[in-house]
Amino acid sequence: KAAGTTIRDIMEQYSKRKRTIHYFETEGISLDKRFLFIPNTLTVTTLRHPIKRIKSLYWYEHVAWYHTIVKETHKCKSFRIWVDNWIDGSKWKN
Repeated sequence: KAAGTTIRDIMEQYSKRKRTIHYFETEGISLDKRFLFIPNTLTVTTLRHPIKRIKSLYWYEHVAWYHTIVKETHKCKSFRIWVDNWIDGSKWKN
């Protein structure tokens, strides 16, 4: 993982102690451009290894979904099939 939760917790605690520091957060594919124009802003970016990210996505969004949430394990695809269909945008992909 990329330590996003740990970094978030540290930044939130620090900004609460130092009342003159404001904390802003964004998550996603890219940095929110609005944050680039705030004076005196420290930007922290975390990145994940791309292959580990895909494996995590498979286990979290696919396997855990069908095993734990909807309890339909028969719909679970192998990693290879899931990746092949994820790349082509198949509608069944969670």
